[in-house]
Amino acid sequence: MVAIVDPHISRDPNYFVHVEATKQGYYVKDCEGKDFIGDCWPKNESSWIDFFNPNARKFWADLYSFDKYTVKFISFF
Repeated sequence: MVAIVDPHISRDPNYFVHVEATKQGYYVKDCEGKDFIGDCWPKNESSWIDFFNPNARKFWADLYSFDKYTVKFISFF
């Protein structure tokens, strides 16, 4: 399995990552202090996590901790 980590977050109001990032203020801000919104594939508006914010970095890293994966790993060796 290869996990691909895209740097953009879809601004889907039903996507838990977007909801939490918005609630905690973890997105990069524009010059007016609002969440920066841009376009990124496949079709949705997107925002990006502000990795200069230590709390945002921890939030992002925690999304990829092993307890978040529900796939069982099987060793063939």
